[in-house]
Amino acid sequence: MTTTLPRRTTNPHDRAPMVLDTTVDGRSVTLPGLPEQATEVRSRLAVLTAALPVGLRDSIQLLASELFNNAIRHTASGLPGGEVTVTLVMLPDRVQVRVIDDGQPEGELRFPVPRPPDVDSEGGFGLFFVHTTATQWGTAWHADGRTSVWFELSRSRR
Repeated sequence: MTTTLPRRTTNPHDRAPMVLDTTVDGRSVTLPGLPEQATEVRSRLAVLTAALPVGLRDSIQLLASELFNNAIRHTASGLPGGEVTVTLVMLPDRVQVRVIDDGQPEGELRFPVPRPPDVDSEGGFGLFFVHTTATQWGTAWHADGRTSVWFELSRSRR
């Protein structure tokens, strides 16, 4: 079995923050769209956010992992050869994470929206959790067909 390793993204649009700021410190990584890569997302974010308070670090890792899993479940990123780019941007007053997928599978049109929780369902809580936990979140569609789902958490959060 051949393992594809994560790679640093070289597309400057993946590294640019959704909200421009002159004091931005951002990092991106592009990973294969495989379920086991969610662990790599959490590990990399743990290292990059080590100086932040534990609760904030944990929230960043959990929400990013949810969005990564949504990307490989609901977009072309989960198809063979698919990739997901995860970007972390440290702003003075908040932290922003973007998960960029490969866009919709051919012939499909889906929009990421939080659903009301269904306690009888095994899934479907991810985006609702992002919606209720993040300071703000949203989506952006790229001209090349890819989609960004992003969230921000305030650094002053307790």
